[in-house]
Amino acid sequence: AQATSEAQAARFPVAPSEPMLMSGNRAAGKSHAILKQIEYYLSDQNLAHDNFFRNLLAENDGWIAIAPYLLSCNKIKALDTSVQEIEDALQQSGELEVDRASGRIRRKTPFQLRRDTGQDKGTGKGKGERGKGKGSGHAESRAAPVYNRTGPCGYFIAGYCHRGNTCSVQHSIPYAEAIRNEWLHPDDSTMKEALRTAAAELLGTGVSAAALFPRVFSQKLRCKPAQTQTQTDLSDLGFQWSPDPDPGTLGTCASAQKPGRWARKKVSLEAASTPPLSASGAPPQGIRYFLVFDLEGKHEVIEFPVMLIDAVAGTEIGRFQRFVRPTKLFEGCPVTDTPAIPFPDVLAEFNTWLSEKIGRRLQDLAGTEDVAFVTCGDWDCKHIRTQCGICGVPFPRAFSQWINIKRTYSEAYGGEFRGMKSMLARLRLLDRDGNPRHGFHHLGMHDVENIARCLIYLLDSDVVLEIKAGFEADLERDSSTPHCSILAETALAARGTSLKGSGQSTALLDLRLLVHKDW
Repeated sequence: AQATSEAQAARFPVAPSEPMLMSGNRAAGKSHAILKQIEYYLSDQNLAHDNFFRNLLAENDGWIAIAPYLLSCNKIKALDTSVQEIEDALQQSGELEVDRASGRIRRKTPFQLRRDTGQDKGTGKGKGERGKGKGSGHAESRAAPVYNRTGPCGYFIAGYCHRGNTCSVQHSIPYAEAIRNEWLHPDDSTMKEALRTAAAELLGTGVSAAALFPRVFSQKLRCKPAQTQTQTDLSDLGFQWSPDPDPGTLGTCASAQKPGRWARKKVSLEAASTPPLSASGAPPQGIRYFLVFDLEGKHEVIEFPVMLIDAVAGTEIGRFQRFVRPTKLFEGCPVTDTPAIPFPDVLAEFNTWLSEKIGRRLQDLAGTEDVAFVTCGDWDCKHIRTQCGICGVPFPRAFSQWINIKRTYSEAYGGEFRGMKSMLARLRLLDRDGNPRHGFHHLGMHDVENIARCLIYLLDSDVVLEIKAGFEADLERDSSTPHCSILAETALAARGTSLKGSGQSTALLDLRLLVHKDW
């Protein structure tokens, strides 16, 4: 009987138990879901309108790092997966290839944006398939940023660069620190020599001298000084002087010249424009301090540079810069020990710096009329609010309104100014290749200096700058009592305190002190 049972068992194997089937089916289903989702992300259909993935493909020969980019996608997050699981799942793909050594993937067939799909119809004059005028809303995105290969890698200094050894810019902490120190002290010749030395050690003497200097040296910015201009009075060119000067001239001669006397005499003439800024006068636009800043980092902030311009003194009065360590972007990545610090610490240092420079802190700037942040677009201040949410710290209301300098240029001079380079082009500050004459483009501190040049030009031209951008309505909603109570309840619960039995105002003050002592 026993032999018969063993023979039957051999002929008819026992089926797997139901939990084993469910576990196997679940794993296979998860792997299939990962495969299909990532194949869709990199498909022609999605890339035709997905600027994010299309720019990633353009940056590094079609390769995309699984961490952090794919793991940060919401639908991949929902699958609760890992780099290894994604690599295993994509082994079955006929569309994608995997490089396990670097943790990257790419399409087997390079993506090419087709122009006959109707997505760019109507971008010019005339009629397209969907009508005339502007496009259908799926216009081609701008080209990916182009970095100077002699510049430092901001992501590496922040802690991690997913390109590794294939990165086209420099992975050197001493070099980046030398650039930073020179930028913070534009009048210090020793800092310039230290930068020359660091560049020569990294790039070689010939390369650094030809490609960097003096272009990357920072310059202290000032408005044009108040001065009289010496010009030739046209009434002296052999004509009888007239007591009624032409409205277009800049003054009159002190005394009449004899008719027929062909003498050129230099006279001192007052400038026709509005009197320039002075230490005793008030700026015509009512704003004295301009905080020019330009964040770097698409997903999280990796660099926070600021320049402070005093419109009354007509000069810059301070510079601030910090490399920022992202909170979540580098999760699961081998982070390098660098000078970058967490974003809340950057805000605290900036707050102290601001107090030293103008005697006010971030909490004093909300709604102020004589201090304004200046940005090249509306993204930077909004990104501050996003970063505060990621870090779990309160959003300083000082960043709730700002001057979008691109909009100011458009209103003052007409036309469309799409970015910093279009403003620099008006100032003739681009080289023959269309790059800024000063600094590294896309290095935050150098971009801030170039944006400040654009601001100085407006001040010299007596253009009135006004705060016209912000999200005050959102802030009023966010700062309402119920929302703040929830934040306070959450934070105070961590230390065993409750809103019950204590006034809400006291609890909210306690929350601010708990999260950060400064604001």
